[in-house]
Amino acid sequence: MVGNIGVDQIKKRGGKLSDILGEQQELFQQFQSIHMQKIGEFGELCDRHVKNLGAIKCCRREAIIGEARKLVDYVEKRVAEETVHVNTQEAQDGVQSSLLSLLFS
Repeated sequence: MVGNIGVDQIKKRGGKLSDILGEQQELFQQFQSIHMQKIGEFGELCDRHVKNLGAIKCCRREAIIGEARKLVDYVEKRVAEETVHVNTQEAQDGVQSSLLSLLFS
């Protein structure tokens, strides 16, 4: 009979379907396990990236502070040089003025 499927064939096909379903469930569990592992690895990479960004930010801040200190040192040196120059010029002007007053007195 073409239209009638025997009970043994139904059990056989049911067993095959059950085996296929079991394989699919096993593959899905493996996929889930691998997926969770990859998510964990991605999380670790993100944490490392954030740490590296923090280190870069800290180094950049230190470099900026270092440059600012150099500029402040340079400005202080220039101010000191100008102050000495002005004081020296004032002293010379004072001496000349004193000498001139001695000559004309």
